[in-house]
Amino acid sequence: MSLSTASEALKTLEEDSCWSSSVQVYLELMAGGKRDQEIAEQVKSFLLTNLRWFAQFLHTETQRLHQTRNRLQQASTFTELL
Repeated sequence: MSLSTASEALKTLEEDSCWSSSVQVYLELMAGGKRDQEIAEQVKSFLLTNLRWFAQFLHTETQRLHQTRNRLQQASTFTELL
């Protein structure tokens, strides 16, 4: 792949998003030379950061939905929800 920076790799990913995933970019860079592998580590860091953010988002939304469900189950009338 021979890109000089992680941002170039990610820009390529964004431009070709319908053709390759960020994981594919990472794997292709890991199969390259030393510099490609260094960039792959930056892409890996980007991927993990986004996965952590998404996991936290899902956790927060799940908690919010459980709280809403509990309020609905405990309310005996619609006006109690307001």
